[in-house]
Amino acid sequence: MSQAQGYETFDLTGKSAFVTGGSMGLGYAMARALARYGAKVMLAARREGRLQEAAEKLVAEVPGAEVSYIVLDLAIPASVDTAAAQAISKLGGVDIFVGNAALEIQESIGELKQASCAAMFQANVTANLLLTQAFAVHMRERRWGRVILSSSVMANLASPNERLSTYTSVKGALDSFTYTAAAELGRDGITVNSLNLGVFVTEMSNAVLDAGARVEDPREVGAAYASMTCLGRFGKVEDIEGITRLLASDAGAYITGANLAIDGGLSKLVRPYPLRPKRPAATDRSPASSGSRS
Repeated sequence: MSQAQGYETFDLTGKSAFVTGGSMGLGYAMARALARYGAKVMLAARREGRLQEAAEKLVAEVPGAEVSYIVLDLAIPASVDTAAAQAISKLGGVDIFVGNAALEIQESIGELKQASCAAMFQANVTANLLLTQAFAVHMRERRWGRVILSSSVMANLASPNERLSTYTSVKGALDSFTYTAAAELGRDGITVNSLNLGVFVTEMSNAVLDAGARVEDPREVGAAYASMTCLGRFGKVEDIEGITRLLASDAGAYITGANLAIDGGLSKLVRPYPLRPKRPAATDRSPASSGSRS
């Protein structure tokens, strides 16, 4: 395969993408990745002002990109139905569905409320199931489709210090839907994958870290979280773009039913993991400090 042929497998020209949570953070970065490779993108989120700003910014960053937006509240079933119908009408069908938006309500088991549990499952699970159902009609007709769902590393981890029982439950359900939907839709040329995301530097993650910093030194809180990854750092929103392009394109045509860890190795380290001084770069070491130890 030539280099040119390799790049062509990432080409999304002629494809239409619908991205929830697309007005900011990881959702915006994922939408940008799709637009850069030729996809027509519709951003969906709750706040129209943010959506308009995001659409204008995306067009400025990706000249020539076709970008639209729609107001969507995943916690309201009627809003989900309306957005799906309008997206299909305006885009002529959706080829790539990125379910990135999420609702997080932190409650300990002793604090759980039926209303908050119902809201979490509606926004994080039910809405994604119904949007997949709606968009799969067009995907099946074209014998081509991509579903990418943002899950969390916390679907497979537990922390006694966080009030995340409901959150981990809904993300676990989303992961389960990923491989069952992949099995059902695969013969129609549709792939379904979820991303078990670690900690990325976004407004949402900053709010969580700030909550911990109210009782501790914020620098120590941030360093403790970062030290739990193999890379020793949080993810940048740009780090999500490559995997998005892969899974959305023909380059990832044989990847389906996967719960992919995009977490800098967060899920692979034994805890507690002590902080260590940062090693000097090789170029910073003096000749006396290099070589074998005495």
